[in-house]
Amino acid sequence: MPLKRLSRRLDSRMVALGGVGMAVAAWFIDAAVDSAFFDPESDFWQSLLQPNGHEIWMRSFLGVALIGLGAIAAMLLKLHESAEQELSYNRALLEKFAKDLEVQNAALLREIGQRKEAELKLSKLATTDPLTGIYNRRKFDETLQDEIKREARYKRGLALIILDIDHFKKINDNYGHDVGDQVLIRLADLIKRHAREADSFFRIGGEEFALISYTHNSEDLHDTAERLRILVEGFDFEIGQRVTVSLGASRFLPGDNFGSLYKRTDEALYRAKGAGRNRVILL
Repeated sequence: MPLKRLSRRLDSRMVALGGVGMAVAAWFIDAAVDSAFFDPESDFWQSLLQPNGHEIWMRSFLGVALIGLGAIAAMLLKLHESAEQELSYNRALLEKFAKDLEVQNAALLREIGQRKEAELKLSKLATTDPLTGIYNRRKFDETLQDEIKREARYKRGLALIILDIDHFKKINDNYGHDVGDQVLIRLADLIKRHAREADSFFRIGGEEFALISYTHNSEDLHDTAERLRILVEGFDFEIGQRVTVSLGASRFLPGDNFGSLYKRTDEALYRAKGAGRNRVILL
């Protein structure tokens, strides 16, 4: 048993015994007072051991009162000790609960972080082309739909460019699909590095890419597409031959929707290929 608890238990017992002791002391004191002041003819021992009926009643009442007060004080002290023990026990339970809660909260935060990380990875996998690392067709459809809605309201000069690698099948046939993949990767990286910050670049098919851009007018759009054509034509893809692209471009027109804008841009690309490739057609 801890020393502090033993001390408190002895205290409560001493308080109870103290009441008895005070009752005895009161009997002695009253006898001394009687023999000294009220009945000088009787000595102390006679007053102590042979009190008259009145003194017996007074001393008994005082003794019972003092013993009762001691018992009450001991009971109150014991109740206080019990309440303090209960409080200490509850405090220990609360501390344990707080620690358990802290551990559970930390585990929950880790789990939330892991789930968010997993969600980000899944979202990236769902919207990113695994070969080139740029956005895929699904992300293109979502982005163009959103940009068309914004364009109808803010009139920022939305435009679409679709480009296709010329004779890409011959590259695969002549050099193998591994080389063809490297051409796709290098072209995607090249255009992504040179695209404007506001532009969004996507791989929407095998060798077909799309650029969502913003222009002030048709001339600006044509210059943007032509700059990309020249950029690709002048780049060394390290395959022993020149790589070129054909581009179709179109600005968002009043009344356009996703289908009409995409179809018109794709038609421009088709005409660029039909006109000899490695060129820009704007519709």
